[in-house]
Amino acid sequence: MSYLGYEDDLAAHKATVKAMQRASWAPEVIADSSGKWTGNALRFATAAEASAYVADLSSRWVLVRDVRVVPSADPVNTRWEDGRSVSL
Repeated sequence: MSYLGYEDDLAAHKATVKAMQRASWAPEVIADSSGKWTGNALRFATAAEASAYVADLSSRWVLVRDVRVVPSADPVNTRWEDGRSVSL
């Protein structure tokens, strides 16, 4: 038995799984009264690295109201090493 659109749904699911397998982690902050999350181009291999970076960033920026780390399909381009970000 075949369902209309099943192949499309399966292909989309497989693409999502593949993207998440190579996912990086993006740090984001809310730094004003707009409540909008803002990030930069830095992408880390682990959520822990991105969290360490955004925690350090928020300690230096006075106006940071909140921080988070979100998954990204972008390639990893930065690592956190000895308390600083290092470009790859």
